[in-house]
Amino acid sequence: KTAVAGCFDRLHNGHKALRDLIQPASVRMNVVREFLESITNVPVDVRCITHPHLPALTTQDIQAMVVSVETRRQGEHFNILRVFCHLDPLFIDVVPTLTVADGCKISSSSRRAALLGRLLRPINRESK
Repeated sequence: KTAVAGCFDRLHNGHKALRDLIQPASVRMNVVREFLESITNVPVDVRCITHPHLPALTTQDIQAMVVSVETRRQGEHFNILRVFCHLDPLFIDVVPTLTVADGCKISSSSRRAALLGRLLRPINRESK
C-alpha cells in the first residue's frame, strides 16, 4: 500500500484572490478517484485528510509514500515519527515536479492562476 497525499489548496494570504476558484474537497476527491481508477486496476482508497499526520502515523500496513522534491523532508519526518510510534518506516518515492514549456511548474495553484487570468482578461470589443 502506498500513500499519496497533498492538500494542494492550503490557503494563505497569497491565495485570497484565488479562493473562489478552489473546488470543494468532495469534487477533488472524486476527480482523484476517477483518474486513478481510469489508469489502474489496483483498488484505491481516497480520503479527506483531517490531520497532517493521518493516516501515516496510525496505519501499519502503509509501505510507501510518494512525495515531491519540495515535500521530501516531510516524508523523512514522517518516518522519524513512525519509528517513534513503533511503526515501520515508509519507502519514500520522490517524484519530480513537472513543468510546462515556459518553465512554470504544473500545480493546482498555477492552474487556478491561469483560469483567473482568463476570467480577468479584458474582452476585445474593437469593431472591425
